Amino acid sequence: MKKRIIIGLVLTSSIFVFPGLAQAYSAMTTHRAITNESAKVFNHYYSARALSPSQINLLIKGNVDEDTPPRWLNHFYDPVHQIGFRGLRTSKDWAENTTAQAALTNKTPLAEYFSASGDYSWERAIYDYVYDDKNRALEALGHTLHLIQDATVPDHTRNDAHPIWSTYENYAKQFEVSNLRLADKLIGQKQTPIIFPALGDYFDYLANFSNNNFFSDDTILAKNYYRPIVEKEIIKKLSDGKNYKFGVNNFGKLSLIYESFNRNNGEVEKSYSLRDIDHEIPSDYWSNLSTKAILGSAGVIKLFFDEVEKEKQTKRLFEKNKSLVEKFLDSLDKKITNLLASVALVNSKPVILPIITGDILATTTDLVAPTEEPKEDSATDEINQAEIERLARVLEKLQEQVNRILAERANQAGQTLVDETAQTLVTTGQIISSGGGGGSLAPAIGDLTNPATSTDTIVISSPTITSPTDFSVSFATTSITFLGQASSSLVIFNDFDETLATTSDVGEWSLTIDNLVQGSSTINFFARDDDGHVSLPVAIDLAVDSLPLTLNFSVNNCALSLASDFCLLRPTSTLSFAWFPTKVGDYGYDLMRETDDGWNWSWEKVVTVNDLTATINTALSAEDSEEFRWQVLARSTSSSEVVASSSVLTTIFHPRPVVINEIGWAGTIASNLDEWLELKNYLNDYSINLADYYLTDSNQTWRINLSGSIAPEGYYLIERGNDEVISNRSADLVDNFVSDESAKAFDLANVGLKLWRQTETGDELIDETPIWNKTGAEPSSLERTFESKISTSLATWEDNPGCNESDGPCALDRTATTTFGTPGVINSASIPRLW
Repeated sequence: MKKRIIIGLVLTSSIFVFPGLAQAYSAMTTHRAITNESAKVFNHYYSARALSPSQINLLIKGNVDEDTPPRWLNHFYDPVHQIGFRGLRTSKDWAENTTAQAALTNKTPLAEYFSASGDYSWERAIYDYVYDDKNRALEALGHTLHLIQDATVPDHTRNDAHPIWSTYENYAKQFEVSNLRLADKLIGQKQTPIIFPALGDYFDYLANFSNNNFFSDDTILAKNYYRPIVEKEIIKKLSDGKNYKFGVNNFGKLSLIYESFNRNNGEVEKSYSLRDIDHEIPSDYWSNLSTKAILGSAGVIKLFFDEVEKEKQTKRLFEKNKSLVEKFLDSLDKKITNLLASVALVNSKPVILPIITGDILATTTDLVAPTEEPKEDSATDEINQAEIERLARVLEKLQEQVNRILAERANQAGQTLVDETAQTLVTTGQIISSGGGGGSLAPAIGDLTNPATSTDTIVISSPTITSPTDFSVSFATTSITFLGQASSSLVIFNDFDETLATTSDVGEWSLTIDNLVQGSSTINFFARDDDGHVSLPVAIDLAVDSLPLTLNFSVNNCALSLASDFCLLRPTSTLSFAWFPTKVGDYGYDLMRETDDGWNWSWEKVVTVNDLTATINTALSAEDSEEFRWQVLARSTSSSEVVASSSVLTTIFHPRPVVINEIGWAGTIASNLDEWLELKNYLNDYSINLADYYLTDSNQTWRINLSGSIAPEGYYLIERGNDEVISNRSADLVDNFVSDESAKAFDLANVGLKLWRQTETGDELIDETPIWNKTGAEPSSLERTFESKISTSLATWEDNPGCNESDGPCALDRTATTTFGTPGVINSASIPRLW
């Protein structure tokens, strides 16, 4: 028992000593890549708000920084038991808990609610974007995206701290910005961002998805979780040639299953692992979880900008952010004049004794007004130099906050309030600095409306903008010239770039800003005099939409394509289309189809719609082979003029584009173990990539994983064990068929094959042969005939016991002896015989 306790303590300590051991996706690779792909998806579906490359980099920076110790301790969320890691906060709570994040750094007693340097919470991000620092806001949003992405990691939703190893996370490290290209695939499949009304909904949805459907290394069939459930068990041969048993569910392979016989109780016992030599399990995990991470993150980005717009209207967070400083300004509005009840001087140093009436707190925990005057002989004990310096820093913070609040008040109530408030605060600063002749803290106040430190009130009038006059519509250019008026000789500048303009003698100025970003921006304009005094900002909200209208066009059925690089479909009676315009407008759409009549290609209009989708009848039967090209045209409803056209998409229909064409079930004359197989591509113009295809015998007791591709109308030859099985033909693939070299691949009583294709939703049967009993039969090959392509009927197959030299060079075995069959070339049964 003592040894077990010691081991537990060592593992626990390792988590805290080595923080990287508790990270989820790698911050330096996977998190970066997922964030980058999420931004691509967001930009595609919400192009009016598209993020610039520099803004995406800010998201990535914040995402990476979230793994800074000790923040990562709050990256766990078990949605089943509603707990975090070892009693700490859940990631769901951590993301939205401003107070908890602020506790990582100290705040001054007069600090605003959103002021701590360590606070990158959700509300802080929204507040910063609206009122303070957009760049910091995007970094804070990146922090939140990190937590959202961690909610798709089973280790982090099943409270598995994985201090030594995480199969899934280790596998995911390989994906980085340079090699992850999931966004284009998801967009092509018309998968849209996940949308919820609140941030907490994203944590609940994603955490439940990863917790309920996937294991972590240490929680396989754990008693404290009822899911996931192993729905069935399958056998699959891996690259070492051995068959392995996998437990699977709807999302793919869940775990490896090892079985052993227990001699003591006479039972077969099972053990489980997520580690297989071909990474089949983590690959299946990744294909599902990475999609959720990207679509969830893209949805959170949209929610963020929606909340930003809501805050601009409600100012809820602005009111929530009020500190003692802001309450002080509220007291000015109510004409409360007794800000300072008294000033006590100790050792020639001023002490602030704030007493604020009304609904303002009389004291803070750090600045407490004494109930009686301090005695001379005890002053040194009560106030020391460190405290005085701390109070000076508080006043510096006060100046920063007052300047910001004055700007907001100026926008709301006009310049009069600014002038009155500034003069009152200057008087306050003078009281503090004079204090009956003692030392001075006044430099921390100075002129509270300008950078200068003089106690004289100097107010610089803000510039006015006379052109453009309308910012309610988007600009079709990235370069805008602003005209305005201000006092003569003032310098006009902005916070978007370094462009400057000087006001003329008649009070006019002109300033051109280039390289404006697509989407919405806020630009602040300022006036500055020769002494460095700066006016309050004039904020301009504008939108740029200078890119041409484009249509993102897709054929929904192509998600079921039998080819990875083009749209290859079985004949279907209906096709479903969708498109998305990159600009809002009043458009009608024509769905066009181009067909080949045997002589040339010609376009025809299939349907006209005002919607963004269309479903049509193809008039194809189950055995038709056809190729169509599709395009969508956008027309202005006012003029019927074509204003945009989509790219042209091609769909190829074929009932069996790749088939099992010939089976050398009996081997060759040299050896009955020299078996071979042949596939054929029936497409005239397209190669078919076989990376996702595999072959099995009819009972699925052995498997051949395919690779490479078949050329148009070409053949794909598979030889067993050695490329010399057919010595005058080059094999496209050499495979052992079975793990035991001496074993017979084909069961002579059940000769038959099945061709499969792996998809994200399960394995699809592409082609299969009938089952023959070849026991005692003469050696020959089985050839598919030319007349019919239906594969499961015995009438479509023939035995070929020899070789016809008139058809071309015969196949030779490993001893250069003529053998039967036509491996790698046209079947003898497919050649019409006129004699």
